Amino acid sequence: MQDLEEEPGSRATSQAYGINASGQVVGVLEGRATLWQGGVARDLGTLPGDASSTARAINAAGHVVGESLAGPLKSRAVLWHDGTTQDLGSLPGHTASQANSVNAVGQVVGWSRSTAQSMSRAVLWQGNVGTDLNSVLPQNSGWVLTSASGINDEGQIVGVGLHDGRWRAFLLDR
Repeated sequence: MQDLEEEPGSRATSQAYGINASGQVVGVLEGRATLWQGGVARDLGTLPGDASSTARAINAAGHVVGESLAGPLKSRAVLWHDGTTQDLGSLPGHTASQANSVNAVGQVVGWSRSTAQSMSRAVLWQGNVGTDLNSVLPQNSGWVLTSASGINDEGQIVGVGLHDGRWRAFLLDR
């Protein structure tokens, strides 16, 4: 058992959300996205002007995803890698987004939402381009995919959505 506290005895608040095969752990420490490696915490930073951030997942190559927050309902999906912080953006007309998972080839999944909408949309980011996963479903499927929580190296995506008005888990095989 290892305590990921920054300093033994400190009163820092921390949460861990993801780990890769190398034992790198990501999460949040005192409101900032953090990478723990070998017991050492590294602040990953935020987008310019943002107050806080959260790291949610890390792949084997060390790509970290999560969100940077300027305030309530003002989050942006972020990819951290090699000392850079990349804003993945949100879907057109949307004001908030969050990245939840990244696979070996750098595909990222999460959600995007507009303040005018009560429901988010599941998103796949490839490079700097976000795709509403609802756009790949057959018409009249009865589904509204609201959030993608995981993606594996084969590109299979899991998450949650509404199917005929009921909240359901989904597996999307692209």
